[in-house]
Amino acid sequence: MWLPILKVDGRDALFAGRDAERFVPQIDLSHELYLGDTGDFLKLKRENARLLAQKGFGDRHRMYEIRGVSHFDAGQTLLPDLVPETLDLGGLMESFIDMLDQWVDKGIAPPPTRSDVPEIAGGERAEPLRGKLSYCTRALSAIVARAPRI
Repeated sequence: MWLPILKVDGRDALFAGRDAERFVPQIDLSHELYLGDTGDFLKLKRENARLLAQKGFGDRHRMYEIRGVSHFDAGQTLLPDLVPETLDLGGLMESFIDMLDQWVDKGIAPPPTRSDVPEIAGGERAEPLRGKLSYCTRALSAIVARAPRI
């Protein structure tokens, strides 16, 4: 996983000085149950958010941890036994894209970062995503309403 650090002559030179102007708004989604091949994916995503805030990019970066989810791929059919347990979060992803569009095009910042780590979540333990992100909760409600009963 990439972290926002580039050491040159012993100092971090990535997005330093005038180069910082090139950092554009970004939204990271972290699925809390996915650990990655090395078992530290969520830890690294949190470290990325911490480093970006430390560099002064908190106003242009958001990270949302989605509890109880590993992967978002509802089209995954290689493991047929898991297909009935897969939740399609495509509508939720569309909502995050809408939030990013609003942020970039109209300057309407999305809600603050949501994480179970107080340092990343602005000093407080974050509440779950539900009920906090209006675009997302509407999309998730629509997804659940369309889900087939098993």
